Amino acid sequence: MNSEHPDPELANYRPVNGWAVAALLLGVASPIAFADPLLWWVPPLGVLAAVIAMLRIGQSDMPMVGRKGAIIGLALSVSMSAAAPVHYFTHQYWLIARAEELAQKWFDDLQAGRSRQAYDLMLHATSHHIAPPHEGPRAAAEDAEKTPLQAFLERPAVAALLALGDHAHPVPVQTQIIPAERGRQSINLWYRVASPSGPSLRPLVVQIDTQRLVESDGQERWLIQSVWQVP
Repeated sequence: MNSEHPDPELANYRPVNGWAVAALLLGVASPIAFADPLLWWVPPLGVLAAVIAMLRIGQSDMPMVGRKGAIIGLALSVSMSAAAPVHYFTHQYWLIARAEELAQKWFDDLQAGRSRQAYDLMLHATSHHIAPPHEGPRAAAEDAEKTPLQAFLERPAVAALLALGDHAHPVPVQTQIIPAERGRQSINLWYRVASPSGPSLRPLVVQIDTQRLVESDGQERWLIQSVWQVP
């Protein structure tokens, strides 16, 4: 009896497992998870496809091609599943730390009587086309008759902090990171400033909006966009 395959060209044929191809493609695409947390589903999907591929290949009655591709896709997807969230949260922590460092320097300058240095940390102090934020319809007219520094020092939040002086002890209570847009990253901070007059008085709450500017040459600057006294 002739045991040879009727078609010699098909004797060594092994089908390619589709799940293995999907796992490899998803593994190669998994670094896209670094772009946005909404894309964190890509690496886990690659892990799932790789596991299914290896199970299908192992349970198949005929030899199949794709185990190596599935393993490569699995390795890529697993590494990106861990690396993307770690990178994201590390970057978030770094942004908040830099913003709080800038805000603390601003507080320190006011407490030490270095009003000009505190003002120089403001965005409108370094850009002539950006005016200080107004807090009412009368503020714009009144500010026109004052120097920018005078208008800054008379803002309710700034005046309240100057009045407290060394007694002001700002404590961060909340942060908000705004998605970056056109080289600008905003981080908003809220501080509770303890009053030296006793716990019965309502503490001062200050909102400081910081901004990270990335220049065309890659250099970055950190400035305070606005300061508000929260009602």
